[in-house]
Amino acid sequence: MALQTFLMLYIFPFQLAVGILGNLLNLRVLLSRSMRSKTYNLLAIMALADIFFLLSMTPQALTLSQFKNYFVWMRRFLLHSTYHFAGLANISSFISAWLIILLSVERTSVIAFPLRARNVWTSRTLVTSVCIIFLAGNLLTLHWHITHTVAIVQMNMTTFNESVGQIMTISKKVQIQTIKDGMEQFEAVNKIIEVAFLVLIPVFTVLTVNIILVFNLRKQHSSKKASKIILVTASTFTVCNFPSAAVHIWEMLMPSIGEFPSFRTLATLSNSLIITGKVTNFFLFCLWSVNFKKRFLKIAEKELPCLYSVAKYVNSKKPSLSSYKRSMQTETELLNKSIKKKQKLCSVRTFDENGDMVEKMLR
Repeated sequence: MALQTFLMLYIFPFQLAVGILGNLLNLRVLLSRSMRSKTYNLLAIMALADIFFLLSMTPQALTLSQFKNYFVWMRRFLLHSTYHFAGLANISSFISAWLIILLSVERTSVIAFPLRARNVWTSRTLVTSVCIIFLAGNLLTLHWHITHTVAIVQMNMTTFNESVGQIMTISKKVQIQTIKDGMEQFEAVNKIIEVAFLVLIPVFTVLTVNIILVFNLRKQHSSKKASKIILVTASTFTVCNFPSAAVHIWEMLMPSIGEFPSFRTLATLSNSLIITGKVTNFFLFCLWSVNFKKRFLKIAEKELPCLYSVAKYVNSKKPSLSSYKRSMQTETELLNKSIKKKQKLCSVRTFDENGDMVEKMLR
């Protein structure tokens, strides 16, 4: 509990600020005219889902803080809305996870079957897929909104009154969160299904599709630039979500393990790693997508001059791989030209296949 409090009160505010700012910049760049494509539109929807996820996690941090004790309305608001915000966070995470699956499958099919993929992955197909993901996420997380309620419970507290020397009983009514009658089994089954479709299936599906994508990228190089950012994003998703998947599998196989403090520590760290994965997308786009970085610098130069100066300074200190390749190519061309100048030509007379004498020029 102490670790969770530390992460949510001191680490999460930093993750929240960086994540929202980074994803807003992602939306600004990905929705610009020069970046409009099917892939970038899906990445923009994923950035929007990550923003909603981070905002939905904010009430959990407020619940663990002492700030709520100063305001009655805040305590009442958090008491009635905690489970609703948990449902919103899970649906945002579900949309983001399955959009990564959709992008990975689309890129893999484009590389493996380029002619068929044009007819399959149309704009209509992608819009339909996004709508299905959104509806499925709502159905999957519906139990967070209908299974819990706030009940008024009367508590009897026994105290010893020193002034009169008697034991006194004080009755007090308090509000607590509880599961509605008859919803216990429904809640348990839905949580298992939610874990499967929210964590387990996306992680192992993205891992499998990534392996196939890497295998096809080694065979072909035509779509490597377009698929690189999808591969990096999907790999980061797998790394950040795999510990959470392992923790959930462990808990399913051994239900009693949840009572141990060490297991709760691992679960808390895995959840914090998932939040970190939502924050890193902007930096991944800047590092691995040349088009994204160029477009971001153009927008920053016009609209955010201070941020542009910082980005330009960082970019000048760290030369890119493409500039290194261009410099090496230029040096190689100059070396070849100097070698050709030093070589002398000489004529040699010889016989061809028909027996005729011919003259050839040799270096």
